[in-house]
Amino acid sequence: MKEKMKEQKLLFISILFMLLFSFPFLKMVNKPDFIAGIPQFYFYIFIFWLAAIFLTWLIADTHTKKTKTNKDE
Repeated sequence: MKEKMKEQKLLFISILFMLLFSFPFLKMVNKPDFIAGIPQFYFYIFIFWLAAIFLTWLIADTHTKKTKTNKDE
């Protein structure tokens, strides 16, 4: 049951970030503006890439911690 929930969360994150990295969203931020000295396009890519990695790690790590705790008991 918990394994299926983890798979569903990871699938949702994958689809969400696939949409965020699709053409319409990338075209919206492809402007010559700067955020903290970084072009807006590169800032968008970097921030959402980091968010995807962090959320994937968070889901995988939470599941691992719960599994280890159950094995210890």
